[in-house]
Amino acid sequence: MQMNQRCYIAFAIITLLIKVDLSHGSVEWCSSKLSLGTFQQTSDCLVTETTIVNSGKLNITGVENSELLSGIPRIFRTGHDRFKFRFFTVIGDGELELEKLVLTGGNVEYHIGSEYSWGGGAIYVSGPNTKLNILDSIFYDNRAYAGGSIFASNETNVVVENTKMGGITTTNTGGALWCGFINTTCTIKGSSTRVLYYRFRLTRKQITTMYPDLNDESVACPFHSNCIFES
Repeated sequence: MQMNQRCYIAFAIITLLIKVDLSHGSVEWCSSKLSLGTFQQTSDCLVTETTIVNSGKLNITGVENSELLSGIPRIFRTGHDRFKFRFFTVIGDGELELEKLVLTGGNVEYHIGSEYSWGGGAIYVSGPNTKLNILDSIFYDNRAYAGGSIFASNETNVVVENTKMGGITTTNTGGALWCGFINTTCTIKGSSTRVLYYRFRLTRKQITTMYPDLNDESVACPFHSNCIFES
């Protein structure tokens, strides 16, 4: 009985510590890839499937790191021709907030079906109870039929602040952001001085770091949506 009590107390303490860490964002998101809670990200994170945020808020904040190529962590996938998916799908009552992150390599291009399937190479957000906030980040080389990096629709609310955004689309529509339909509001604030880098191998012995273009940086606001641009 005494042993059981000790185990219970130890479990309660560990649970409390986890909750404290979550509240301060000191748990790495990449280690669990949960869809709810507050996390930090200190290193690059390879993703192999989408994270669906359909209830509550997911907050991920990158930690500045001079050893990383662009100074902030990447959330990325590799291989455009392999299994295709975006990083985040925000629906229902979901809210997503990302800060100081690079999102690159997301791909739903050439998927067949509804906008849910082919819109938003990095993030798809849709519905009157959803929210998306992006701060001080970089979106690059994400691919979709429309909304190369972000596809927003159906009365959602999106705020993008001090962020570099570009993407690739089949339709040449909204490489950075597609924001559509009545009562959908997308606010783009400020600008970013961050520089995006990547590395590739020229020969077996030489690796070169380069600054790539940001793809199509356009924002599309069709079907009577409300796009607000603030300097």
